[in-house]
Amino acid sequence: MIHQNDDASLLYTPYGAYMTDSAENPSLELMFIGTSGDGIDPVDTLWLGTWSGGAHLDHIYDDRRVDVHGTDSAVAFSYQNIDLAPMEAREFIIRFTLARNED
Repeated sequence: MIHQNDDASLLYTPYGAYMTDSAENPSLELMFIGTSGDGIDPVDTLWLGTWSGGAHLDHIYDDRRVDVHGTDSAVAFSYQNIDLAPMEAREFIIRFTLARNED
């Protein structure tokens, strides 16, 4: 849901995903920047699909980069094949950007 629009389109983009409350007259825009960009650690999987009462969590390791229209949507992503020693930590950087357009 974005700005009271629970059926907002979720669009796959070269940088990740984009959603707005209205394609014709957006007042709020959300960008998931996770596949490319300065300072971004590209995700290995990106899944765009339907929320389905929380069933989107079943797809966290799936890769499905397609637009979603006219339904309650969800995003899932993961990093794969990461070797960590005991007590080792790694950081991965993605961005969520939210912008309000005011007249």
